[in-house]
Amino acid sequence: MDDNFTMNYIENEYKIRKKYEGEHPLSYGEIACDVVAILGADRQGFDPNPHKVTLINNGPDEKLVLFVIACKGDNPQRYWRMMISTDEEKDKVFANAHSKKTPTEEQINRYMDVAFSLFQTVGCITDGVY
Repeated sequence: MDDNFTMNYIENEYKIRKKYEGEHPLSYGEIACDVVAILGADRQGFDPNPHKVTLINNGPDEKLVLFVIACKGDNPQRYWRMMISTDEEKDKVFANAHSKKTPTEEQINRYMDVAFSLFQTVGCITDGVY
């Protein structure tokens, strides 16, 4: 794990919480993009792009969702990955995704747990560095 990412996540996770206090995230993908948005640049100055997050999911029977993240710029020189294992219980976190009601504290905490689980898996996948 990149030290800069860790520091930025700790300092900025409140931004994700604040967003979820006002609205329910719709998917793992949305939470992944929210995590990427607060990571900032890594030690070498490469900055993950929250608008270039690709979801890889092999279907409903697959229990692992993988995200590939490109760095900012027209010709990305670095990529990272995040992943989360899913099951029916974890998927219930999105049961209220389209609700107009404000998320409860319990729901917010569950969304933040997913965000932290994703953050813990961030790793570089460029140049054979994992």
